[in-house]
Amino acid sequence: MEFNPLNLAQRNTLDSALKADNFIVGDVNFTNLYLWQNAREIRLAFAGGCVVIKTTYPNQAPFYFYPIGGGDKRAVLEQLINHAKAQREVLEFRALQSEHKNELERLFPNAFSYEAQRDRFDYVYSVAELINLQGKKFHKKKNHLNAFLKLYPNYSYEPISLLNIPELKLALQEWHKLDDPQDLGLKHEHGGILSVLAIYESLPLLGGVIKIDGRIVAMSFGEKLNPTMALIHIEKADPSVRGGYQMINQQLLKHAFTDCVHVNREEDLGIEGLRQAKMGYNPVFLVEKHHARLV
Repeated sequence: MEFNPLNLAQRNTLDSALKADNFIVGDVNFTNLYLWQNAREIRLAFAGGCVVIKTTYPNQAPFYFYPIGGGDKRAVLEQLINHAKAQREVLEFRALQSEHKNELERLFPNAFSYEAQRDRFDYVYSVAELINLQGKKFHKKKNHLNAFLKLYPNYSYEPISLLNIPELKLALQEWHKLDDPQDLGLKHEHGGILSVLAIYESLPLLGGVIKIDGRIVAMSFGEKLNPTMALIHIEKADPSVRGGYQMINQQLLKHAFTDCVHVNREEDLGIEGLRQAKMGYNPVFLVEKHHARLV
């Protein structure tokens, strides 16, 4: 198996493989991989009609994502097992959806150990609910939204485009100055956003910004995972603007994803404040993810 570094030329092949399969985890989406490539080494191999993604964090053993595509999964998995043995690696899969976990158990009974990863579960919501925010269960979120509308009735929404990307980058840099400089995750996120904006027109992204008095105060971008589900990659806002996050959350869905039934807003990474915020939007379901390790 020959693994090559992630590059833009691989996007169409990966996208085609994802369309031929049933992945709803955000981890293996090309934009997601491109966004976080500075935090880890990402390589792709093409084998047996499938795409295999290999990931290595600094000073850690590599792991893989489940083979993607309509090819012969058993043959590709056998290839991976042999490849890992040849590299003297312990084969480990991460972000396995329940369907893929069950398939792996069926194809290779008792060969792998499994462990659910709650911190990595993806949160999936109703697009209509997040746009309308109706009912008691959205009371707190609606309060923040109403506060924004009361304070900034003359706000405007714009799609992200080549016209406003330069000023968006300046806003992002100002917000990043407020981040903890020791937080590598936020550093990698900031660099990843800038790298994606540099090739924005080459990716199937739909994004938007909120402006107050001509100044960008919030931004977000995402794309369609499939015809009925959107995936939100990034959401950032000026922390001094009350309701900024709630407003960009609602407005991006309203302007870009009304034809989707569900939206995947990714994982909480075990960060308590983030988990509370994501649960506060009342997910319709969580996408369970598992680690699998060859025993």
